[in-house]
Amino acid sequence: MPFSTITQFRAKKEGFKSEFVINRMPLMCSFAYVIAKKCGFSENLAKSLGYAVGTYYAIMKGVGLRTYNGSPSKSHLKNEGTLDDQLIESEKDISKLNYLNFCGGTFILEGEKVLGIATIRGKQGIYDAWHFDQQKAKIEAIKKGSFEKVCAKWEEILKGYNLDDVKSGRLYFRIWKEWRDEIRKREFYF
Repeated sequence: MPFSTITQFRAKKEGFKSEFVINRMPLMCSFAYVIAKKCGFSENLAKSLGYAVGTYYAIMKGVGLRTYNGSPSKSHLKNEGTLDDQLIESEKDISKLNYLNFCGGTFILEGEKVLGIATIRGKQGIYDAWHFDQQKAKIEAIKKGSFEKVCAKWEEILKGYNLDDVKSGRLYFRIWKEWRDEIRKREFYF
């Protein structure tokens, strides 16, 4: 069953119409993707960055102060280091890594994709174009053409800001927080 059908079915079955038609992750990925494209990154790298930024903020929201429900995270209990700790054994290793500070996070790049988030502890997933496309599909499931509409809205919003300040992270989350709920609302799509 497609994503939107499941959401609509639950809303009808429970007798209410939800104010929001999509969760935050796909929209955050699309926002970072639009910023990456405006910065001149290739399509694959923009998608990889989009998914990595969305994942970074999801992790940061869940991790908080190294706890989950009042307990230390598994990676802290196991004393797992960050991706930096895992990849850097000597000063020579640092020069081999390609770092990018983007939208508030520090990412390690390998070719046209994000290898990982430098500051996150423990095992990390894959940040590739395919994972971004899964998030894009969630937006498209709302209504055909929704992804293009979302990207156009992000581009319109960004016109009022200095791209360097957004890219560096100084304004990224503030803009995100101001606009996310409007773009999640049913009225935006229908």
